[in-house]
Amino acid sequence: MKLKTLLQGSVFTAALAVCMATGIVTANAADGDFSTAGVNAVSIDTTKQELKATGSNGELLVGVGKVNAKKQITVAAWDVYDGTGAATIDLSKLSNVKDNYLVLSANGKDEVSVVKIPAGPKAVSAIFDPSTGVIKVGTGAKAADAKKAAAEITTDAYEYRTSYGTWTNLLETSKQIDLTKYQKQGATLYVRARGASGTSASSASSTLSTQGTEELTYIDSAKKEHKVKVYDGAALPSKEAKVNIAATAKGPNVAIDYTKGIVTLPKNSEYRGVDATAIKWDKDNANKPVAVGTAAVKANVSDIFTQLAVTADTMTLEVRTVAVDGKKAATKWNRVKVAKPVAIDSSLLTPGNTANPESSATADGKYGGKGIAEATVKEDGTNNSVLAISYAVVSKKAVIVIENKGALTYEVVTAAKDATAPAADARVTKIAPNKKVTIKNVADESTVFIRVAGDKKTQTWVGAYAKLGIVDYPKQKEVTTP
Repeated sequence: MKLKTLLQGSVFTAALAVCMATGIVTANAADGDFSTAGVNAVSIDTTKQELKATGSNGELLVGVGKVNAKKQITVAAWDVYDGTGAATIDLSKLSNVKDNYLVLSANGKDEVSVVKIPAGPKAVSAIFDPSTGVIKVGTGAKAADAKKAAAEITTDAYEYRTSYGTWTNLLETSKQIDLTKYQKQGATLYVRARGASGTSASSASSTLSTQGTEELTYIDSAKKEHKVKVYDGAALPSKEAKVNIAATAKGPNVAIDYTKGIVTLPKNSEYRGVDATAIKWDKDNANKPVAVGTAAVKANVSDIFTQLAVTADTMTLEVRTVAVDGKKAATKWNRVKVAKPVAIDSSLLTPGNTANPESSATADGKYGGKGIAEATVKEDGTNNSVLAISYAVVSKKAVIVIENKGALTYEVVTAAKDATAPAADARVTKIAPNKKVTIKNVADESTVFIRVAGDKKTQTWVGAYAKLGIVDYPKQKEVTTP
């Protein structure tokens, strides 16, 4: 028994001598628990890039550990947080593309705890599709790998901010947050992978409570070894990818012909209407604008009102160039006030439809002279007719004379007897304010139509024709002298 004890002592003495020779004293059991190191309430917030902890002895020591190939960790210099021992450790200077190990210990303790901040992705790519407003994000070891891996996000692993904004999750209720708002004026966004959870952290901001499986050997200043199990913290946010979102381009020019009631819609455009109640979409394709196609279209305003099912007399026509998939966003809406061609209201127009027949001839044989000569046209705010209509004879032929004393310009056309509307190619006579015109070569009993003329200067849209009356030239029948 003594011999056995002696031999055991000899072995111990020899082992101690070896350790003293190498300068390292080996501990047996792996520990590193926070309580052993005298450290309390350790938490990591990777969004703020901070670690918080408290030393149980009123002072906390924190150092960035260096790990060698033998899984040995050392600390070259300690930061001392005194006073209450509560500390907020800034992590923003740590590299986010390699593993970082923070070593914590309370004053007077020989034991330490180690928290690992794992490496994040080395490269991040963010590609904005202006045609859809969707951003595609990818990560990888190199920029080319990240760009190749870029895809629409399906998890909450990424976040973004504006130049002066706060970080916001890119995913909201399983759908990417709407980024099209930044296309209105243009913006610069920054995208990064969020701080990822470790085995001991359930989120990017969490309290560490359980050690992971990784073991390291901490070597203190006295060359003594301490085997520790590492706490797995959350990875820091990745590097930022810069995304420039261009401002939406100005809408296309829309040619307007007020005098003909025509709008020229540019190629590759689309349009919709807005009246006093709501946006008006294509009646054949609900909730979508009307597509123009690859060639410009000259459209009658009346047809546009029909296509958009607008019953009001006026609306705002909105026109924009469509998006190009993957390349360009739709332009801004160009807004144009348009009016439906409307006839002069019956409260302002009294047609002259009555003729004076031969049977009503006077004693001297005269009859006719009525019809449009008795028509009245008023304007808002006037009590009397603004048009003075009469008949005259020029070069032995009957003519119509119309004088415009109003503020608007009118257009007059003639048609056959009993016509309900003028022909599309009918000759138009325009009567400007304070002007008088003579209309020749019009057959007796012809039908006359009138409308308000379009005017680019005053942005007045041409109206629809209404019946002004019939032509009833003055006539003379032969009178038998007794």
